[in-house]
Amino acid sequence: FDTGPDGPLLLGNLRSLGIDPSTVDAVFLSHDHRDHTGGMRIFLEANPDVTVYLLPSFSAEIKAAATSAGAEVVEVAGPLSLCPGLCTLGRLGVDIPEQSLGAHTPEGLVLLTGCAHPGVENIVANARRLTGGDVLLVAGGFHLRSASPTEIDAVVAALVNLGVRNAAPSHCTGDGARQVFAATFGDRYHPSGVGTVLNLADLTR
Repeated sequence: FDTGPDGPLLLGNLRSLGIDPSTVDAVFLSHDHRDHTGGMRIFLEANPDVTVYLLPSFSAEIKAAATSAGAEVVEVAGPLSLCPGLCTLGRLGVDIPEQSLGAHTPEGLVLLTGCAHPGVENIVANARRLTGGDVLLVAGGFHLRSASPTEIDAVVAALVNLGVRNAAPSHCTGDGARQVFAATFGDRYHPSGVGTVLNLADLTR
């Protein structure tokens, strides 16, 4: 899910986590910003035998780089099953189109966002509409770093009203928003970053 700002950082993180790049069979790119796509080229040098899922709005340069490396490129036009239990919610947003990842688990729906430029509350509402499922966890960047306290409160309240049970904000969420999530979700707030592991069974307690 996304490749970070540069390849050496991505490959270094994979090594630290004990993940062999050759075991990866798909690359999911949420949106066309360099801090999410910058590591793709070097990753594909290490393992070109993957499927890259991206939106049609991605630059021709990104698409050509993936294709020329030998990867299969799938331009996601709408909600799409990637494999049993895993799907893309398809394009959401106009100014900065973005796709998010949904995982159907026995415990509930898990959503992963890149930056949530279309609004994390809109992503969750769209996921519920598409799947009909309750959201156990939403994790990733929530794009609230520059939001006002009023805007942050409104987003957090919307997620609560949408029935989100757990939140793991990271990346571009911002420290102020993280504090509001922590205060609102309590023990269902999960600080997260590279290498964070969450046991889904624990999230249902």
